[in-house]
Amino acid sequence: MVTIRSRTVSGGSVSGSYRFLGGTFPTSFSPLDVDFCKDTVGNFPNPNGLDIRHSDYRYAILNGTNGLAGSAEKSFSDFPCAYAVPYPSGLPSHNPSTIGTKARAKTNPGRAHVQVPVFLWELRELPDLFRTAGRTLLGTAGKGYLSWEFGWKPLLSDLRKMCNFASIVEKRKEELRKLLRNGGIRRRYYYGRDVSASAQKDVVICSTPAIVKATISQDNSRESWAVLRWVPTLPEFILRDDSALTKLAWQRVLSLSRGQTLSNVWEGLPWSWLVDWFTNTGDFLVAADNSVATVFGGVVNVMTHTTSKETISVTSAPSWVSYATRVGLWETKERFVVSGTSLTASMPFLSGRQLAILSSIWAVKTDLDRYKRNYRR
Repeated sequence: MVTIRSRTVSGGSVSGSYRFLGGTFPTSFSPLDVDFCKDTVGNFPNPNGLDIRHSDYRYAILNGTNGLAGSAEKSFSDFPCAYAVPYPSGLPSHNPSTIGTKARAKTNPGRAHVQVPVFLWELRELPDLFRTAGRTLLGTAGKGYLSWEFGWKPLLSDLRKMCNFASIVEKRKEELRKLLRNGGIRRRYYYGRDVSASAQKDVVICSTPAIVKATISQDNSRESWAVLRWVPTLPEFILRDDSALTKLAWQRVLSLSRGQTLSNVWEGLPWSWLVDWFTNTGDFLVAADNSVATVFGGVVNVMTHTTSKETISVTSAPSWVSYATRVGLWETKERFVVSGTSLTASMPFLSGRQLAILSSIWAVKTDLDRYKRNYRR
């Protein structure tokens, strides 16, 4: 019987007090450490989701006395006045289905190395790459940048890739041999690491019996990767026919097979690059191509490791107060089971390159509109 279970373990406490106006004021907090685990039992050997979380709360502890007596006494005795409660913030949006689709697209044994049909289609624009002059300085700069990003840069990249065409085909042949000989291949795709940081200065963490200020800073990171297994959909005789294996390898490497037609058409469409900024259509078309291999069980295991550290550093306090820097930790390890063939859309954080492209398009359009207005006059 398949059962989803959850367990939580917590412990630890901190206590202290302060004296003010002749009175003693004790305080305590718990728990300091919380561990949580959510998993699935009774479903072996199928892949299952996993959620492990650890929280480590650390309080800023104050000690010291002003040396006076009676109602004038002010003192701390292991007093916990503020605690680090880290929780990741400022990280980009995270969609396991998008990562799964990207992993399938990047590890598919039938993936293309160079899309020759798209390359040949784009060669028609080559003469215009030599005419980058606009009608104003702004237009010239914008058109020049766009010519580089969408003309020269991909052209030179494709030419560079085709220079080592023979070695790429041999590597793909070896990959296909392993796929057929072993009945499948396991692949791990590293999606990337996201980081963010923030800081709050001059935060009052204690006001009685003394004012204590601190800087509370937070550092967050998240790593994501995917693991999947491909099983062949090819006939086994190809393994015994080297010429057939060679033909299959170079067709796939150059994106000349029928199974890659949709991907070629998509990449050749105007503005498809802009759509791919906000959707995963391009990856989806490659991931969904099962003419060489398919994902075992139809699932991709997506893993993420997220950490958040919050640091409390006292910056202002009376001379008689002693303190130490405290660091709290929040950590999660998660596994998501996804299909890897999902169309998703998102509103991403645009990179500097993407913003530069949009700015150049605006500059060229502004230059053209100004020319049209002047021409009508």
